[in-house]
Amino acid sequence: MQNREQLKSLYQKFLSGQCTEEELNLLFLQFKIRSSDELIELIRQELDSTDNPADATFEEFIMLSKVHDRIKSGIDSESPEKPSTSFYKQIFYSLSAAAAVLIIISLGIKFYTQRDSQKVVLVTNKKFVHDVAPGGNKAFLTLANGTKLSLTDATDGELARQAGISIVKTEDGQLVYNVGNTSKQGNDTPLFNTIETPRGGQYQINLPDGSRIWLNAASSLRYPVVFSGNERKVELKGEAYFEIAENKASPFRVVSNKQVVEVLGTHFNINSYPEEGSVKTTLLEGSVKIRSGNNSAMLRPGQQSQVDQSIHVTQADIYETVAWKNGKTQFSNADIKTIMRMLSRWYDVEVQYQGEMIGTGFGGSVSRSKNISEILKLLELTGDVHFKIEGRRVTVMP
Repeated sequence: MQNREQLKSLYQKFLSGQCTEEELNLLFLQFKIRSSDELIELIRQELDSTDNPADATFEEFIMLSKVHDRIKSGIDSESPEKPSTSFYKQIFYSLSAAAAVLIIISLGIKFYTQRDSQKVVLVTNKKFVHDVAPGGNKAFLTLANGTKLSLTDATDGELARQAGISIVKTEDGQLVYNVGNTSKQGNDTPLFNTIETPRGGQYQINLPDGSRIWLNAASSLRYPVVFSGNERKVELKGEAYFEIAENKASPFRVVSNKQVVEVLGTHFNINSYPEEGSVKTTLLEGSVKIRSGNNSAMLRPGQQSQVDQSIHVTQADIYETVAWKNGKTQFSNADIKTIMRMLSRWYDVEVQYQGEMIGTGFGGSVSRSKNISEILKLLELTGDVHFKIEGRRVTVMP
């Protein structure tokens, strides 16, 4: 195989079932001695050539499975021995073949491949008798005077006026503060509102200073109706993604469990759910300062701080961290209990466990608009965990 175009041509013949035995051996050999990234790229191109990944035929998927197995066997034979694992974990963690995973999810089929055999065993996914719909744009707004408004039920348009600010609900799930005459706030007493999302809810709020904040499920944000003085301070419980408007004369501060985050103008995510055990702040743009007790740290883009008894700074998986804000449920090398806590908040379900759960090793990505069964099926593909849905209770079993 002399060049990439020949490799691509041979791959296309393979998908159409026109390869001879000699050509098949040549294809496998090429992927053994070349980077496996080339196969991934070809698969991605194949997916891009169709409007719907579900159009991929069953036979095409079997062929993709066999190619992967042969490639993986070649790679493993030249590297230290690794514990045996399922085909899907190999995809998620060894090759990161996201495109192939899309085919897997679309077809709803489970395969197991043996390392020393080309035998492919097909097991159809069981149907969940019950299912749970995803969350949506749901929130409550509590005004400074104690009035509580359901943003889920309120009609679109202006909800209230406070200190010269018009509070407007938009049809696409945003709460917008439009600035009018803010010269008077009555007795100069600061007014604070609180927006809170229930389990199964999310909402976006646009503050008077131009900052935008996305609240994840089971979260709340307390903030002044009008920012004044030399700081802009809000209080967060739960998780939120921030895009802060720059104002060097008035730093923006986010007070959450165990920490204070100070910024001038930047994009970052804070996960401060108490059940997670630590507070994680992930920086996408700009810079932020983390303070916790007598400790402090500066973050650069791509870094994440974790605050428990002290502050730990590591490189972050940006895409995974903000996946929820971008409409996805995404996780990699995660333990099942962490995943189920995330799902319980978004789908508003109770989770119970039967039997001993394995530690880590789960990965996947599914649209947040899918029912919970779509994610549970993906997790079941590993063969390490199974689920039962009864009403709004999900039972996790080995």
